[in-house]
Amino acid sequence: MSDLDQQLKEAFALADLLNFKWLTDAEIKALPKPIKKGSMTVPLNKETFEEMRDATVFTGHWATQAHQVMKRARLFRVEVRMYQIGVKEPIQAMAVMKRPDTVHVMWKAIGEASSFIMSENKDAEWDANRSKAVIKV
Repeated sequence: MSDLDQQLKEAFALADLLNFKWLTDAEIKALPKPIKKGSMTVPLNKETFEEMRDATVFTGHWATQAHQVMKRARLFRVEVRMYQIGVKEPIQAMAVMKRPDTVHVMWKAIGEASSFIMSENKDAEWDANRSKAVIKV
């Protein structure tokens, strides 16, 4: 198992949802630009950790400097985008960390945001293949 695989596996075991602030649309617009280029994009249509890990896409600094980006305590932000079948625009939820931490605490926030979106739209049919979480810093 590679170092990155181990880091991602450890991420699923951690939960610190008290460190996240869910943002309103106005707060999202007021966010400063990320300090690192690129993102970690996690598809939400996978059943197991291994499938999710293998399908995660890293771009920019996340791909070229993964160890530096993921190990250092930072103010990460997570955006969950879920698409309804037949609807072009996603339903989104975004959170930012209140105090710096490592990227590993993001996994529970992704689950919480997904559950919140689905609970607010109980009659919706979801296009799991288009739904994803995007993490930036």
